[in-house]
Amino acid sequence: MESYQKFFDDSEQTKRKNKALIRHVSEIIANDVISKSKKIQDTEIKLYTILEEVLDDEYHIEIGQKSIAISPNLIYVAIISLNDKNRVIVFSGDNAINAGYHAGKIAKNLSTYLNGSGGGDKRFGQGGGKFHSRITNLSELENIAINTIIPQS
Repeated sequence: MESYQKFFDDSEQTKRKNKALIRHVSEIIANDVISKSKKIQDTEIKLYTILEEVLDDEYHIEIGQKSIAISPNLIYVAIISLNDKNRVIVFSGDNAINAGYHAGKIAKNLSTYLNGSGGGDKRFGQGGGKFHSRITNLSELENIAINTIIPQS
């Protein structure tokens, strides 16, 4: 029992250290996210998409928040595939929101495509789905995201 508690305590300490590390490097990563984002059609709104198989929700929430704080024109979309399930994380910056891009609705649409559910508010949306192999590459995710991103009034 004692070794289990030590393992649990060590695991919690590692999680805290990882969170602190992500916070310290989030601005550098967010600037890289922004530089890799693509304009949506003829607007000033930019879309960043990532398919993730290693880093978890907490990482993408921290990076998504920091990215839209730096670039209010950004929509950040991450699909995290872990353990045969997909998690959807979406952030919309202030200018993207003002242009009608609602993060919760985007998360809901992507999650529905993955045979799941999702939602959220204008700034942050999340969800998930069961079809692990439904989206197989980044360009497919970009196309799906662009087709589901319809400004909402």
